[in-house]
Amino acid sequence: MSDCSIPDTYEDGTSDTMFDMSVSMSVDTDQDGYAETTIVDFEGDGVADAYDMIDPTTGAETVIFDADGDGFVDTIVTDTDGDMVFDEGASDSDGDGELDSSFDPNTGEVIDGPFPQLDDGTTDITATDAEASDGNDDG
Repeated sequence: MSDCSIPDTYEDGTSDTMFDMSVSMSVDTDQDGYAETTIVDFEGDGVADAYDMIDPTTGAETVIFDADGDGFVDTIVTDTDGDMVFDEGASDSDGDGELDSSFDPNTGEVIDGPFPQLDDGTTDITATDAEASDGNDDG
């Protein structure tokens, strides 16, 4: 496909100008005519590639992408207050399956703040670690 804004054809003559609804699902839980959750399988391989969830009462929205189909979340963007402007974003910038970078989804710039890097390479937790820990000190 070319870099033009007008859809073009691939070298094999096929075109990617239509969206195939057979590989997508939208759910309208409150029956108001608007989908609160949409799940999209871009490649048609049976694995969801994107989720879009909207809170029907507040308008808050979260979009989750698994861009490479490996089953791990690659990018999340969130509109926390429902004003139709995405406020937060996180991504797996090094491809290890863990979200490790926060960014401003409106500019794409990394957010510097009073928080440590989300993944410094020493924070990997295994199932054994989680089972062995007693997070609420109840024994």
